[in-house]
Amino acid sequence: PMDAVVVDVNGFSAFDKASGSAVLKRIGARVRTLSRKLGGVGSHQGESTFLIYCPSQENYDKLLKHLSAEPAGDEPSAQQVQLRLGVYPKVDKKLDIQCRFDKAKAAADAVGNEDGNAIGFYSADSNNVE
Repeated sequence: PMDAVVVDVNGFSAFDKASGSAVLKRIGARVRTLSRKLGGVGSHQGESTFLIYCPSQENYDKLLKHLSAEPAGDEPSAQQVQLRLGVYPKVDKKLDIQCRFDKAKAAADAVGNEDGNAIGFYSADSNNVE
């Protein structure tokens, strides 16, 4: 079973262009390292979104903690950077790959921005987000 994971980065736009780019590069490097370690693949999509397609995982809290560790380095506004994970677990492999990530994105969007770093899961059984 495979999981589709969307990592949304929020708050980096408060930085100047160079610092914001550095934040995204640090997170991107972590996405690349983690996706390889998990036996999956990672990519960057759009301005502030990363995608991970990997074998199904049990503990996404640990993954989120690793991805969000000091994303802004020593910048004083480091606490402004927040990550949201959207997970479509054990994807329906009959679906187009983009549709799989759309479901994961819906889970990330349902988490909202007010909770800091957070994880949302798409439930295939009920066609909604938990």
